[in-house]
Amino acid sequence: SFILNSIIDVYAKFGRLHDARWLFEKRLRRDVVAHTTLIAAYWKHGQVGTARELFDGMLIRDVVSYNAIISGHVQNGQGYSVIQLFLEMARIELRPDDFTFTSVLSASGSVTDRTHGCRFILRWLKLDLDELCLL
Repeated sequence: SFILNSIIDVYAKFGRLHDARWLFEKRLRRDVVAHTTLIAAYWKHGQVGTARELFDGMLIRDVVSYNAIISGHVQNGQGYSVIQLFLEMARIELRPDDFTFTSVLSASGSVTDRTHGCRFILRWLKLDLDELCLL
C-alpha cells in the first residue's frame, strides 16, 4: 500500500495524472491516502471537476482529505464551497484541525457575508476551550 501510494504521488507530482489514475483504479483497495493524493494533484493541474468527483466518490473521508478539497476551493476563490464543506464536517462530527480553520478563515474573506468568518472563529475558540477543559 505504501509503495503504490508513493508511485501514485510521484506520477501526480510530475503531471502524469493519467498514469496516477490508472494505477489508482487498478488497486483492489483504494485508501484515503491515494484518494487525497489524486485530489490534490487534480487541483494543482486545474482539473477542478475531476478533483471534486473523486472526493464525492470517497467512501471514507478524514480531515486530511477534507483539507485537500477545501484547499483547492480556497485556491480557486470558491469561498461558498469551502463553507459548505466545513459545515459538512461539523454535521458528520469530523473534527477540523488548524489547517482547516486557516483555510476556512481565508475563504471567508472571499465571501461577501463576513458573519461566516466570525462564526468560524467562535467555533474554533469553542473547540480550543473544550480541549483546555479536558486538561
